[in-house]
Amino acid sequence: MFAAIMRERRGDRLPEWTSSAAADPLPHIRQFAEGLNSDFDAITAGLSSTWSSGQCEGQVNRAKLLKRQG
Repeated sequence: MFAAIMRERRGDRLPEWTSSAAADPLPHIRQFAEGLNSDFDAITAGLSSTWSSGQCEGQVNRAKLLKRQG
């Protein structure tokens, strides 16, 4: 369900997912859901926004790689 929230950009469904993940038998899923609560508003906005910083992050990664090689 979390993958669908990310893919469909449905940040409004995040509270529902975190409450169901809190009852999950897998401890890593519970820890992940608890970690999302640390900055819940920002994560919800990030999952809802159509904007992406992927291109910028890719250029930064490329610059760092070139710096390491030089």
